[in-house]
Amino acid sequence: MKLCFYGPESECRTILQLINQIPRYQNWVGTWEGCTDYDSFVRSLTSTEYDAVIITENNAIGMEGVIAARNVHPQIPVVWFSNDEGFGSQAYRLNTDFFHSKPITAPILEMALARLPKKIS
Repeated sequence: MKLCFYGPESECRTILQLINQIPRYQNWVGTWEGCTDYDSFVRSLTSTEYDAVIITENNAIGMEGVIAARNVHPQIPVVWFSNDEGFGSQAYRLNTDFFHSKPITAPILEMALARLPKKIS
């Protein structure tokens, strides 16, 4: 599994730790790229083929990340965590595979990973 993260580095590392706490997904992540700003995220999306994108940026910044991922790779699975559950309707409109408000916990992350297409989960 090759993942692209967009958000604070601390949240990326937390998600990786949580993934390894879930028995079904231990050792599931092969390679990953962490992007802490929009420009590096878009560059990474255009230069590398990923299996899925996980966005932890909040509010409109996170929504712009979802839009960028959809523009570059329309079919890529996208998981988005935001501090404002009001963005759930935008996540739905943008065909996000999974949206949830923070904080991110192992049970919530397990639900998110289970929603990814079967070929990668």
